Amino acid sequence: MKTKRSLALLLAACFLITCIPLVRAAVPTADSIKLNKTAYTMEAGTNISLKASIGKNLKGNPIHWSSSNPSVATVSRKGKVTAIKKGKTKITAKVSGTNKKAVCKITVTAEKPVSISMEEAIKLGQKAAEQHYNHLMLTQAYSYDNDTAAGIHTGEDGKRQWWYVNFANKKNNYVSVLIHNGKVMAVTSFDNNANTGLIDDSAITLTSKKAVQKAKSLGLRGGNPKNPEEWVTGYNFKLSYASLAETPEERKIFLEVIGISPGGNFAHVDFDAVTGNLLLAEEKIEYPNGDTEWRKF
Repeated sequence: MKTKRSLALLLAACFLITCIPLVRAAVPTADSIKLNKTAYTMEAGTNISLKASIGKNLKGNPIHWSSSNPSVATVSRKGKVTAIKKGKTKITAKVSGTNKKAVCKITVTAEKPVSISMEEAIKLGQKAAEQHYNHLMLTQAYSYDNDTAAGIHTGEDGKRQWWYVNFANKKNNYVSVLIHNGKVMAVTSFDNNANTGLIDDSAITLTSKKAVQKAKSLGLRGGNPKNPEEWVTGYNFKLSYASLAETPEERKIFLEVIGISPGGNFAHVDFDAVTGNLLLAEEKIEYPNGDTEWRKF
């Protein structure tokens, strides 16, 4: 009796095993192409690599990659997809010389804004610039007024989403680094390019955050994006060698905070980045006849 029961259980188990479908990854047929993803959601500024598998009858044929909307996401010749901005696109992998293709639907969501300080931008830019030339030094750093949903208080903590940081050396090798959301977005290098002067950034004691606080104490406020007559959004920054008009021979490392004066005009407050001392605070006065004047406040 036990033998018959055991045999029945064994047969039942075999029946279940043969009837349960096994889940396997998609495998291309001899004349088809498959992608490792058919749909994917990614954040702007990120990337993924799509992999194509082709059937044995198509082996040896190159694969051509394309994006139906390159402004949303691009794709490289090797299937690397880079998300640019919010939207949707289709990435197609087509076997050259045939009509065989596979598609992955890409949805790009908005990138989460990340703001960093001037000091953080300089360190990030330095690392990227050193891949191009040796003995580079900082020559200029400035925020780029293009932050996502920027407001009157943007930059109040000394941080911005967009930065340009430039470096050079005594041979006039020059590297410009664009930073967005805490990541290097683009690097441009020149074998011979003029610069405003090589800065020893280890001598800088004034941070962008402290500079804003000092500028605010003088009445400077951030620009209001809802007011089209204000040329700046929030607070912006510029660090470079410069000199005052009265003493052109005295070059200092200027840390400039840009905003709106107490009188409601486009303005900047300049500090010595080494000592922290105030150098200049002036606003731009525009007259009805088109004339302009920079006046201290």
